[in-house]
Amino acid sequence: MANPFDISAFNLLQFAEMVNNLYDDTPMQLEVPVKQPDGSITYKNIQNLGQFKQRIWDTINANMQFSVVKFYVDPINGADTNDGLSANTAFRTVKKAVDSIQKGGAGYILLTQAGYTYEINENIDISQKAVYLYESVYGQKYNLQFNTYLPASSIKRIGQFRVEGGGIGFIKIHGCENITLNDNYPDVDLVYTTCNIFETTNAGAGANIIVALNVNNIYNNVSGAGIIGGYTGHMQINLMLNNFYLQNDNYFIRSDYKAMFEVVGSASFYKNNTAVALKDTIRGLIVDANGNPKNLITTI
Repeated sequence: MANPFDISAFNLLQFAEMVNNLYDDTPMQLEVPVKQPDGSITYKNIQNLGQFKQRIWDTINANMQFSVVKFYVDPINGADTNDGLSANTAFRTVKKAVDSIQKGGAGYILLTQAGYTYEINENIDISQKAVYLYESVYGQKYNLQFNTYLPASSIKRIGQFRVEGGGIGFIKIHGCENITLNDNYPDVDLVYTTCNIFETTNAGAGANIIVALNVNNIYNNVSGAGIIGGYTGHMQINLMLNNFYLQNDNYFIRSDYKAMFEVVGSASFYKNNTAVALKDTIRGLIVDANGNPKNLITTI
């Protein structure tokens, strides 16, 4: 099998433009100015991208053996006690299918119910895995809905795919008509560290996630939530997205720390039904003294 992380749309060498000391042995941290909402400039340390990029691929080579499995998910007729290896013995939940992929391997998860809305109501760990979420019949669309839930009193989180600690994970979603972020508990504040549907945790610095989305529309209806975000990691996003809709206080990218983002492909963004630029959908954008983004590379 071809390396599932080898996505031609990404050109990691673009990062060379962001750090001058790409291949030398300078410290791992660079000090960069951060523009605050009130217009003031503060300074934060951010990881040297050249060295960080090398660590990403060192991690992949050390931990990914690319063994390939295929599982079916049928939320109507399936059961998580099944083996998931055929449409007749499908799992019931996406989480069970992802959990059944061995760390260091790749898995195709085939969704069998056309037009059905598959709900994600919990955290799904994709650390050290390459996950391909596909329709079981090519061209047969499905929907994904990420719901908020209450794992403990007064704590609200949103269902998500996440990479734990300093690991790396890949997920590709193909054939999806709509992704919706849905708030079941609008009167409870969202926990900041679990507020993105694709996320790296803050349990350890250097977590990395690669997300490829082939989706018609994304609707973010959860106050404070984002689509992708993390702590001190590296995130790559490959988009084939017609429209992304958000309100005043939610985001496409949300990261108030030191994460790096590369966004390529095609997409249109709307805030309160008005067209906006990608940079206007980001919380935690790091800029230079001239207001140019330092933690974002994009072709959009």
